[in-house]
Amino acid sequence: MIFAEVGLFLGLSMAIGPLTEASHLLLLIPGLAGVLWMAMKYVTHQHKISAIWRWVIGAWALFFITCAIPVNVKLGLPSPFAWTPLTGASILLTGTTGFFLLGINLLLAEALRRERKVRRAAEL
Repeated sequence: MIFAEVGLFLGLSMAIGPLTEASHLLLLIPGLAGVLWMAMKYVTHQHKISAIWRWVIGAWALFFITCAIPVNVKLGLPSPFAWTPLTGASILLTGTTGFFLLGINLLLAEALRRERKVRRAAEL
């Protein structure tokens, strides 16, 4: 679980900064390992929170696949060459990888919250 939490922290930190570039994404591999471990733990036992872990692992896998393949995946967005030059605060709108990472980490945060609730109920 600690790897998934570290992945959540790093992912949220990277989503709001300029760290969503090629080699920086290697920092998220421990988070991916933690997510895989947590997902397999719940999915293989058909636990009641296994559905959200399926979504989490699918989102992380899609993120790493789109970042790892050598082809430019636009995710439905126009080419960067077709964009109008942005200035000021509107330059933040170009961070599609950061927004994608933010969404994945919000989903992971919800999965970890549910996991913690299940763990507390089991302790009582």
